Amino acid sequence: MPLVTPAELAQMQALLASGPILLGESHDLGHARVAIRDLIDLHVVKFLSVETPVGPVGMVKADGQIRPDKVGTYFGGVATLPNAVMTTRQLVEHAMAANVAVYCHDVPLRKNPLNFLENSEDLTAYPNFARTFLPATMLDLPINNGAAANLFIQRNEYSANYLRSQLGNGVKCLFNLVVLGGADHFKADLCGAARTLQHHLGVGGNRVFIAD
Repeated sequence: MPLVTPAELAQMQALLASGPILLGESHDLGHARVAIRDLIDLHVVKFLSVETPVGPVGMVKADGQIRPDKVGTYFGGVATLPNAVMTTRQLVEHAMAANVAVYCHDVPLRKNPLNFLENSEDLTAYPNFARTFLPATMLDLPINNGAAANLFIQRNEYSANYLRSQLGNGVKCLFNLVVLGGADHFKADLCGAARTLQHHLGVGGNRVFIAD
């Protein structure tokens, strides 16, 4: 499903009225992001979670959503892949302008610029917070982007741990929630059916769309 058709967008809109949807993307293509933007403009999205590192405590609200006044600081500390159609920050700002609560759910690196931006005195605070969501299959936070890329299956479990901690176990049935991630995180042939992000979240396959 490269481009999202009007019929598919209508299907997503209908599903959001009774639970979440999950969108998989190629990070350099805009298909999924344009679909999310359109769904936001249709006023059917209340919660959005994007595949960027979980935020330090000082950059998020009590329930984990990114604070609007910290968007610039947050994106000054995370490295996102280029997207000519819509950057992650542009998508987040568009969502926030529509009063959508925005979350981030990916594992951060062990040495992350966010660490320095958040608290220059206690450089262990952020990574120690991020470690609390590690599953048994991950011994520690990844050391670099290459290591993180090779751990995409383990990161599915990490993301699910984080989202459940912030949104509750009801994340699997939370109305009007969109979760955006790389397409590989949702593909059973790559992850194994029991290790996809949707499986860890308890979301049915009919609510997963791949737009890569």
